[in-house]
Amino acid sequence: MIRLLSIAMITAVVSLVVPHAAAAGVSPFDPGIGGGRALPSIEKASGGEQLRLPTNVQNLDTGELFTTIQAAIDDADTDAGDVLELQVASHSEGQVTVSKAVTIQGGVGGATILATTNTGTSGDARGWFLMSVAGVTFDNLAFDGNGYNIVQGLRFLEDGAVTDCSFNDIIAPGYNGLAVVGFKNLTVSDCTFTNIGRIGVILYGTGVTAGLVERIDYTGQGDGDWLDYGIELG
Repeated sequence: MIRLLSIAMITAVVSLVVPHAAAAGVSPFDPGIGGGRALPSIEKASGGEQLRLPTNVQNLDTGELFTTIQAAIDDADTDAGDVLELQVASHSEGQVTVSKAVTIQGGVGGATILATTNTGTSGDARGWFLMSVAGVTFDNLAFDGNGYNIVQGLRFLEDGAVTDCSFNDIIAPGYNGLAVVGFKNLTVSDCTFTNIGRIGVILYGTGVTAGLVERIDYTGQGDGDWLDYGIELG
């Protein structure tokens, strides 16, 4: 009786993470439903084992929860047009490739994304977040690269938008550090920039025909051997 009760209780909790699977009559423990999504894990804690649920990122369109932004993007159920919302005030994330036209946003009160690794130093690997498709939007987020070499914060290869965001410590050796880079028609509005290694927003190349940068607050690094450009078009 005790064993059956424990299984029932765990199943009830897991079904909150993947409600559509339970409704379809599929066991939440069936490995076929994973699809890149973060399922609960058991971890040791003082006082015994505890069931830990992924709660950091939620797809508001499917209701699914994930531990990372990358996992939410890669999930088979995530489609273009979906909204991925951070459910915590502070979230750590490594390099991310955004390959679907989603909106990534902070919840009520916004959210801060903290870097966990250095970016590369050439090509697309320079981007902390690399947007390979058109239609990606970032809203109500703070990006903090403190403690890591971030050559480029957001690298847009296609059209996109950044609204109500802030950028701090986007900096790398050799006068590097570009917070937002766009190679197509990018809209950047109502954003703030602090301690940026080189450029706040740069729209670059022949693909830029109707980019928009407005209501930007850029704070320079002060006296020193620096390069400081709030906005560059070229």
